[in-house]
Amino acid sequence: MKVPKFVHLHVHTEYSLLDGLSKINKLFDHVKENGMEAVAITDHGAMYGVVEFYKRGLKEGVKPVIGMEGYTTNINHRERPERGKFQNFHLLLLAKDNEGYQNLMKLTSLAHLEGYYYRPRVDRETLAKYSKGLICTSACPQKLRRGQEGGRMVFGCFRDRLLPGSPEARIRQIYCGSRKRPTEKRAG
Repeated sequence: MKVPKFVHLHVHTEYSLLDGLSKINKLFDHVKENGMEAVAITDHGAMYGVVEFYKRGLKEGVKPVIGMEGYTTNINHRERPERGKFQNFHLLLLAKDNEGYQNLMKLTSLAHLEGYYYRPRVDRETLAKYSKGLICTSACPQKLRRGQEGGRMVFGCFRDRLLPGSPEARIRQIYCGSRKRPTEKRAG
C-alpha cells in the first residue's frame, strides 16, 4: 500500500498579523526541500497573501491550497454586546474549487465589513449560506475534545448545515508522538 504524502493544511504566513512567521518564499523552499506536493495558506481572518501564495505555488510546481482560519460567533455577527456576553470560535476553511474560493472571499469580506468586533467573524447562518465548495474543520481540536461550547457549536454546524444529508459526520483529531491518543467524536 502506498503511503500518502504529508501536506500542511494549517499554515500561518507573515500575513497572519502577530502570529505568522513563515514568509511565502521560504515556505515554498521548505515544502520543496521536503518533497511535499501541496501546502495550504490559512492566515487569521485574512486573505491578503493568497495571490502571492498561489502564483508562487504554480511557479514551484507545488499545489497551492487556498484557505483561511476564520472566526464564527454564537450570536448574530452584526451584534455588538458587551464583552463576556458572546463567544467567538475559530475554524479552518479550505477552498475545494473556484466556488469555494469565491465563498471564502465573500465570508472574509462579510466578516470584516459586517461582523468585525474584536475579530472578523461571521455567524453560523452566514457560514452555512456560503459553505458550498469549502472544507471546514476545527482549528482548535481541544474545544472538541473537552466538549466546550465552541466545539459543540462548530460540530453542530458541521452536522446540521455543512453536511446536510450525510448519514454520519466525524471529526478526528490526530496527535503525533505518544503524548496523546487520537480521539473521535460522532454527530448525533
